[in-house]
Amino acid sequence: ILRFIALLRGVEVKSKKIINLSAENFEEQWKMGADYIEKALQRIQSTSKDGFGVFDAKWMPYPPMVVVMAKMLHRIDERKLDSKAFDALRKWYWGSVFGVRYQSAVESTTVKDFTSWLRYVEGKKDIADTFNEIDSTITNNPNFTFLDVYRVDAKYKGIMNLLALRGGRDFRLNDGIEFHELDDHHIFPKRFLANMKDDGNRKYKDREINVLVNKTLISASTNRKISKKPPSVYLNDEDVIPSKER
Repeated sequence: ILRFIALLRGVEVKSKKIINLSAENFEEQWKMGADYIEKALQRIQSTSKDGFGVFDAKWMPYPPMVVVMAKMLHRIDERKLDSKAFDALRKWYWGSVFGVRYQSAVESTTVKDFTSWLRYVEGKKDIADTFNEIDSTITNNPNFTFLDVYRVDAKYKGIMNLLALRGGRDFRLNDGIEFHELDDHHIFPKRFLANMKDDGNRKYKDREINVLVNKTLISASTNRKISKKPPSVYLNDEDVIPSKER
């Protein structure tokens, strides 16, 4: 909330600055900050088509992004902005997640992103640094890939959020993943691949086993039933996928 107030006042969001915010209009701005951070969280946690699919706190890519979104939503209401502002908000969010932009320098990135978003919405795209960075890193980059994602980071969490947004369901329960205690499941189980060799008679390395295309979210109970069985076995196992659901 203090960072929201700092953005509202146009000052730096660094700790040494926000600890010395003046008392003028503080209570009113505190309540405003709390309201808009709540609105941002509702949007981030929503699995509707305009939400961001963070159905559980541990799957939030970057918590500091909540502050920036809260200030964007405040400015949208304050200036009665149109769909361009929401389109820019969504581009900023996913671009920041998949561009791992909040991995470091959070304070400077927070100010830069809000300022760039304003410029972008106002049609000043040539000086909207954040969006130029997103375009060069992701949108217009033919070499951008998810094949290098093999550990739980922002990119990984973002993909799992998209699974929830696209209606990801548990194999066995045929129910939305957001309603269950989840495990980070290897489609080809780790213990199965650990005993296998590739075409070159070489054992799979951990980063190959943990690559994104081999991961999904399922309920903990289904994961226990799968254990180390390969898909060729568990996809035909009545305990894992009842026949009526095949």
